[in-house]
Amino acid sequence: MKRIIALLLIISIFTACGDSSLDELNFLPLEELPEDYTWEQAAEDGVYVNIHGIEEWNRKAFDSFSSNVKAGKPAFVRVMRYTAEGDPVLSDVIFNGEIFTVIEDFSRDKWGSGDIETTVYTPEEWEEVRQYILPK
Repeated sequence: MKRIIALLLIISIFTACGDSSLDELNFLPLEELPEDYTWEQAAEDGVYVNIHGIEEWNRKAFDSFSSNVKAGKPAFVRVMRYTAEGDPVLSDVIFNGEIFTVIEDFSRDKWGSGDIETTVYTPEEWEEVRQYILPK
C-alpha cells in the first residue's frame, strides 16, 4: 500500500508542476529494479550516483533538484549511494513544494532491513537528515 501511495505522490508532483513525467524520466519504481542493479546501469539511467563522496555521476540531476527545492518548486531525484560495507542503497527524493518524501530501497544492503521504506519530512527535519541521503 505504501508503494502505491508513494508512486501516486510522484505522479501527482509531475502532473501538478507540468515538468517531466516519470515516463519521460524513464524511472521504474524502486521495487521493479533488478536485484543486481549496478552503479553503471544507474548512471546510464540518469540516476545521481555518489560513491562515498569520491566519485559521482549525473551531478546535473542533483543540481537541478537542489535548484528547484531552493526556488520552492516541486522536484525529484533518484540517488544511489553506498554503505560503508559497499552495498548500494537507492533513494527517490520527492519535494512537492512543501514537504519531502524519501523512498529508500535497502533491499541490496546486506546489513540493512532489506525493505523499501517511505518517510515524510518537513523542511526543518529534511535539513537534519539530508546529509545521509544527499551530498552537501
